[in-house]
Amino acid sequence: MRRPESSAAMFRSKLFVSGACQAEEVDYILLCTQSPDYFLPTTACLVQNRLGIPTTAGALDFNLGCSGYVYGLGLAEGLICSGQASRVLLLTAETYGKFLNPRDRSVRTIFGDAAAATLLTAVDSAAPVLGPFVYGSDGAGGPNLIVPAGGMRRPRSAATAEEKEDDQGNLRAPNNLFMNGPEIFNFTLSVVPTTIHRLLERSSLTLDQVDLFVFHQANRYMLDHLRKRLAIPPEKFMIAIQDCGKHRLLHNSYCAQEGCRDWPDHERFVGHAGRIRSRLLLGSRAVALRQKSVLIRGAAYLPGNYSETPATDR
Repeated sequence: MRRPESSAAMFRSKLFVSGACQAEEVDYILLCTQSPDYFLPTTACLVQNRLGIPTTAGALDFNLGCSGYVYGLGLAEGLICSGQASRVLLLTAETYGKFLNPRDRSVRTIFGDAAAATLLTAVDSAAPVLGPFVYGSDGAGGPNLIVPAGGMRRPRSAATAEEKEDDQGNLRAPNNLFMNGPEIFNFTLSVVPTTIHRLLERSSLTLDQVDLFVFHQANRYMLDHLRKRLAIPPEKFMIAIQDCGKHRLLHNSYCAQEGCRDWPDHERFVGHAGRIRSRLLLGSRAVALRQKSVLIRGAAYLPGNYSETPATDR
């Protein structure tokens, strides 16, 4: 199992050798992970050193789940538009396998370890390249998707390692990830359609003006329900879970890359939404019941977009 630092750093050869940019040209690193190498130091700083990015570059971690990629796009846009950075390396790296009990069937087939890297570059444009963004949070849902022990509120101990069996025969301890699947499903079906309509309204677009919809690849059953509820034609709805599996942070990055490859001359939505030259919509919901959307109007960042499931590396 790789660490987030080594998972994110493995893209050095792909990103820099591709010619998209060189290490010395990056002036900010954003790393989204919920499984950092350490509580401190910041994993993004370790990545900066490992990749040979200048010490004049900014670097920070942020802790988000499924919604992390689109939140990362929002942070990168703010840094670029405010003049704080011109080339932002957005990394998403997760090793959720550390949190899973191998005898908990409710989560072991759903979560995986992977990493992705996206380069966002400042460009001269008459219209915004990223945005608008639509966000939402509901912390009351935190207990429905949680690792109860390991933080400062409940440090790991012998007691938090004790496994218990639930009604379905799954074993887990407080050190392990717990997910209330039905509650997450209900939240997704009730909140995501509203989020999509909010983004469309803010973007002054209608549903039929979007060329491709790319949602968080949670599972096929949920995706089919969302597509039908929103009345999206199958040919405009990307399902890539058979290719990438479920890797929480990685879906939006992977699907944006694949969407742009299949629709090179279109403007798309990315996230619980996004748009790129024709129109592509990306979507996600997240831990503590968080959702977000973004409209992307330019694909300049995509040549530096890479995702991969890492091989084991302990």
